[in-house]
Amino acid sequence: MKKGVTIILCTFNGASRLPKTIEHLAKQAVVEDIPWEIIVVDNGSTDNTSVIVTQEWKKYDLEKMRWVVL
Repeated sequence: MKKGVTIILCTFNGASRLPKTIEHLAKQAVVEDIPWEIIVVDNGSTDNTSVIVTQEWKKYDLEKMRWVVL
């Protein structure tokens, strides 16, 4: 298995904070031969967290992002 980086964002009603967080992560300069991924874990949010994550995901074309809802 090739070594890489996994960033896990755990959130509960974090819609107001996620746009800037995802923006900063999307703009990171990463060496191409180091695999990396972003995993967003939603712990039952009742705000529009899922909508925000989906919008930001599309905005930055984050192929390496996974979305987990608990």
